[in-house]
Amino acid sequence: STVPYFLMEDFTHKRPAAFSLRGTRIEANDWKDVYVKTCEALVSMDKGTFMFFVSDKTMQGRKIAYFSKDPTAMRKAELISGTYIYINTNLSANSITNIIQKMLHRYGIPLSEYEIYLKADYTALHE
Repeated sequence: STVPYFLMEDFTHKRPAAFSLRGTRIEANDWKDVYVKTCEALVSMDKGTFMFFVSDKTMQGRKIAYFSKDPTAMRKAELISGTYIYINTNLSANSITNIIQKMLHRYGIPLSEYEIYLKADYTALHE
């Protein structure tokens, strides 16, 4: 959990321990936790940018909403504290990291300022 990984990597069969955003390490239990806590960190930086994700078509999936005011529009909705926006947490690790990349881009944060720390890599078990 001390080796940093970047968002462009394949995270299939890997378990997160934490992530770091602009040098601040935030502990996480699973990929859902990484996603929710990243959203909360971005809201604390600039709530207005985050609120815009609901109406931004490029921040939505082709078939499902990633950000919505309506929790019934998602299979597993999670309310982001400090907002009225729900995120869809029924996503794979790679889908979550792809959305995080898009969010960081909107915030003007270089991808190099976001790192993920792993507690386990089960790739060898699935080969």
